[in-house]
Amino acid sequence: MKHIFLLIQLFFIHTFSQNLDKKYVLEQTQYHIYKNVKTKFFIYKDTSNIEKRLLRIVFKDNKIRENDNIITGIDSNCSYDDTLQDIIFKNEFFTIESIYCSSDYFRNCYITFKYDIKYNNYFLYKYCEVYTFKNNPDHQKSSKVLTKKDFGRIKIEDFNRKILEEILYKTNKNPK
Repeated sequence: MKHIFLLIQLFFIHTFSQNLDKKYVLEQTQYHIYKNVKTKFFIYKDTSNIEKRLLRIVFKDNKIRENDNIITGIDSNCSYDDTLQDIIFKNEFFTIESIYCSSDYFRNCYITFKYDIKYNNYFLYKYCEVYTFKNNPDHQKSSKVLTKKDFGRIKIEDFNRKILEEILYKTNKNPK
């Protein structure tokens, strides 16, 4: 039985990787089931740009959603090998946890998307940043939270960090 599951998994990985540009290399695969909606999450490294990653979501009806503006690659200011820390799934939500650095502090980012069964897609639900000092990571410098009230309805394929930065600036939620 394990062999059959592995063959099915390899088939899906091959099928949904074959249409990608050669510059992408499969890094991670995760599966999520919510109310009989099976989705496969593929994360690809961009071999031509270490600061970019492609997130590809394949739904059970084989619809594909892609975005290369959600998960970034390496942050040269960080001692971490990678900005991506984790992807957490809970019910109709999934959250991407990332960490970035400056000379004085860490910036922990949490981007949460919510599945909408009516549209068979994920929409941005919440964005949170928590700043902590590098020399004292247990001490929080500041934080900021945006919800769909701040940014409206954004499909996962339309998400762009620049949009959030503009909203943070306009709503004066940008920490100094």
